[in-house]
Amino acid sequence: MYELNHRRIFLLLTTGCNLHCQYCFERGKHFTSTNFDVIKNVLQDELKDDQVDYQITFHGGEPFLQFSLIQQTVEWVQRKYTNYHILFDVTTNGTILTPHMRQWLIAHQDLFTISLSLDGPQEVHNTYRDNSFDRIDIDFYRSLHHCKVKMTVSPPFLHRMFDDYIYLTELGFDVSPSLAQEVEWPEELYLDIYDQQLNQFVDYQLSHPQKGLPPFFRYNIAKLSPSRRCQPSLRGCGVYFNTIGYDTKGICYPCNGFLNDFNRKIEAQEMEHLNHIFRTIPDAELLSECEGCIIQPVCSTCYALNYVYRGSIEHINKQMCSYLIHSIYATASIWAQAINSGKDYIWMRELSPLDILDTISGIMSLHQKS
Repeated sequence: MYELNHRRIFLLLTTGCNLHCQYCFERGKHFTSTNFDVIKNVLQDELKDDQVDYQITFHGGEPFLQFSLIQQTVEWVQRKYTNYHILFDVTTNGTILTPHMRQWLIAHQDLFTISLSLDGPQEVHNTYRDNSFDRIDIDFYRSLHHCKVKMTVSPPFLHRMFDDYIYLTELGFDVSPSLAQEVEWPEELYLDIYDQQLNQFVDYQLSHPQKGLPPFFRYNIAKLSPSRRCQPSLRGCGVYFNTIGYDTKGICYPCNGFLNDFNRKIEAQEMEHLNHIFRTIPDAELLSECEGCIIQPVCSTCYALNYVYRGSIEHINKQMCSYLIHSIYATASIWAQAINSGKDYIWMRELSPLDILDTISGIMSLHQKS
């Protein structure tokens, strides 16, 4: 059962983008945009509980192509929902800035988090991101209070993933690296390299207790313990329950990932059927082909990408299974070493003693079954 004290609302502002990144998994980009009336109707339906922490995410395409809508929405919400806990965020390629946008972002930076798409130094970033490095005012973005970097790792640059992460970290950003989705990652070419990179990250994280964990270490190993394996959960992520998405017409989707096929004409009835599935069927039943998999309780398969690319939410990208399994073993390793060290790691502070015990049990269970 999910406690709905946090809800993230994705608003698709535009299906257009000014770049043509080679690994982009959004299909059929064109310049269809929403309008403020659609946004206002969506938010009036969604923002009904002043005890919930809301996060409104502006989604694209490239959301800054519709910056006036961002500004209008934020300022309207501030006026109308004065007693609510509402923050805003956006992911941008960083290439669109005007003097007015700079001024507004500085004025609203305490309410507004920006995730900047930046893959590393110029030669890395430009290869797949449309030669856009020199169009990004890095100094401006790192001057903001809440600006993070989303670093997408493509196959040819996997061997330098850790070095590129350090480069971006030393620029002053909080960096979240992740593998490019829905591209070819043949195991025989890349899995050993991925392991080598993970090992560098493990050593780095263990020597930097105040650093948060990158995405490929954010697995709840406690769920692998025997006591928690027998407690089926509805979702491994917040899809439908804590996360919801709306397209340019205001149609409700289970999460933002389902918005990524701009070519497909989606009927509201189809999305409501998916919403019903997510609120009623546990993961273990949805992913029947994964029955018996050692990591099933913490599997992070993306239902949306399964749906967009393979036509069904349960049809996983099996090519990525080995990478996921190796990430989870690396996560178990980092937890085991951190617990044994007795150091105060920032990512351990919210765990209860029972959580720690179940994490230890999960580590043991993982290695006993391997």
